[in-house]
Amino acid sequence: MENNKSLSILIITHFRHNYLRRSLDYYSNFKNVNILVADSTDIEFPEKKNYPDVEYYHYPGFKIYEKIILTLEKINTPYATLCGDDDFVIPNNAFKCVQFLEENT
Repeated sequence: MENNKSLSILIITHFRHNYLRRSLDYYSNFKNVNILVADSTDIEFPEKKNYPDVEYYHYPGFKIYEKIILTLEKINTPYATLCGDDDFVIPNNAFKCVQFLEENT
């Protein structure tokens, strides 16, 4: 997939689709980031089709580090941040970090 975005947010979730829905609703307001979900819940997130811009990966029964590693391999942006389903990254602040890294590396 061609991508001109510089930041991905990887959301990890496990048996908390209500938190995931809240996170995806929040991040759907930001079109300048890639959103990926690593879900180890037994049943796939039934509302994933409501978020067509989100890359959803279902890893039932996987340990947290396994699903993180597998999903990190799918990221195609130069920068990424990890976020729990009950936490929120403020994308504008994350882009300030990206800008700092770009200017100081």
